[in-house]
Amino acid sequence: MKNKLLLGLLYELLWFAFAAVASYLVVLPVKNEISPAFFRYLLCSLFLVFTYFRFIAFMTRSVILENVWVKIALFTVNVPLFFFVLNQYYAYGRVYDEYNFTLAANVFQHIKSGTDLEDLMYIKKLVTFAGVASMMVIILLEARIVYAIFKLRQLDKYL
Repeated sequence: MKNKLLLGLLYELLWFAFAAVASYLVVLPVKNEISPAFFRYLLCSLFLVFTYFRFIAFMTRSVILENVWVKIALFTVNVPLFFFVLNQYYAYGRVYDEYNFTLAANVFQHIKSGTDLEDLMYIKKLVTFAGVASMMVIILLEARIVYAIFKLRQLDKYL
């Protein structure tokens, strides 16, 4: 039993490490072209996407989500998280729309002046993907949690 728990925790840590590395590698090509706050937003959004996708796809293999109370807590936390992610998506989506090509390099923008058009398009696609995908995985995880709780009849033990 102790071995199973240890391997389960190792599995969770490996997935978190994979999500962190994958999200960093996706944002890395434009790291020098964007502000640190914008970089953190993209990094955290993509980490959320990769982590929640794993929770959705492999919920039965997750040591963290075995307990019904953890699922209920995650369900509850996801409601305000969805609105926070929505707000951040709109805030950082405007960054691209309000980007001014003619400003000098010393004027603060979340995207540095003089950025190549290819990088600008990559940034726009990345913001759109990170925002929409993070909202989608939050909604899908909410549905998956409800399905798992009632399918596995975990709540019946406590009622």
